[in-house]
Amino acid sequence: MASESIPNTSEFALLDRKEDGTWTAIRRTNPREKDLYIALPWSMFDVPIPNDPYAEEPEGELVTRPEVQSWVHVNSLVLKDTGVVYQILNHKNIVSIVDSIQANTGAEAATSAETDVEAPDYLVWDHCAHFDLSARLEALRESPDEAIKESFCWHVLISVLEAITYLHDGKRLVDEGGQRWWKAESTDWTPILHGKIEPQNVLFQKKRQGERHDPCKLADFRWAVALNHMICYEGEEEDELDEDGGSADSRFERLEESLSLNACVWKCQNPHEHSIDTELCSLGRLIYTMMTGEGREDEIYATYTGYFEREWVDRGQYSEQLETVVRFLLDRRHYLTRHAEVRIERVLPLTEVVMEYFREWQRVGGN
Repeated sequence: MASESIPNTSEFALLDRKEDGTWTAIRRTNPREKDLYIALPWSMFDVPIPNDPYAEEPEGELVTRPEVQSWVHVNSLVLKDTGVVYQILNHKNIVSIVDSIQANTGAEAATSAETDVEAPDYLVWDHCAHFDLSARLEALRESPDEAIKESFCWHVLISVLEAITYLHDGKRLVDEGGQRWWKAESTDWTPILHGKIEPQNVLFQKKRQGERHDPCKLADFRWAVALNHMICYEGEEEDELDEDGGSADSRFERLEESLSLNACVWKCQNPHEHSIDTELCSLGRLIYTMMTGEGREDEIYATYTGYFEREWVDRGQYSEQLETVVRFLLDRRHYLTRHAEVRIERVLPLTEVVMEYFREWQRVGGN
């Protein structure tokens, strides 16, 4: 479609309108950097909110249980308070909102004049046009002898785990002056559950010069919910990235011991069976599928039973470090019930252990 130019005061400009009503967008200061951003009209967010955010598909009914205040649908926040959503969906491993554009020209301006209503705003998001993980898995099934490289499995695992850690714990890994640490976004953080950690929601941007793998981002927050309790940090609490805190195995043992002692028990009753353990278990299923190529998404994600009763098949293609991590994630299935006695309350301790396993894999020659 022909390129159209729409004036606005945003840092971004609309470039090409697509048939579905979305636009490609470019940063004004770097117009040659294309295919990185997409602009979506407000109307795309003005949709009914399902009663159950974890139904297989939104059913179309509005929320009719206002007495249940234990969660709020993140998609509804886009319409109520864009500023809040800017802050929430802002992470290198999340398809993030980067800006907004107010358009008022051409046919839209005429419509605005006739109805005395402002022309629609657009939200500018990261655009991951390269491919999604489901396409990569489909290619694997077509060529089963070409296993996915372990470095790519680690890349997806750590990328999605960093996104989960940020959404749930409110901490991001920052690097300033050569020093890395986990920085709290605020002293009080409301945990967020994504709800659909599946291959089609793991997207990739085209890698830039110097990057080994395509940047990996978690997408589609239609099922995401914010819980009603907070994780509190004292002052400006920051966790330094301890890269000398013992071996990954010793850290892993301490993590499992803390869970067995109920040090990480979920303190608030969850009105849905979905929890942070479900998120982690979904990530384990995703990486397991990358490693084995077994099962199609509709088979794996439709039910837990048949999938988890399969024995782990060690084909010798992947390291002990990766298998240990994936086993632990898959084992979170034991804690998916609403009243499970042992549940993970914070994701960061697990994330740090996973990163130590990754460093060990690198030290023994992983590439």
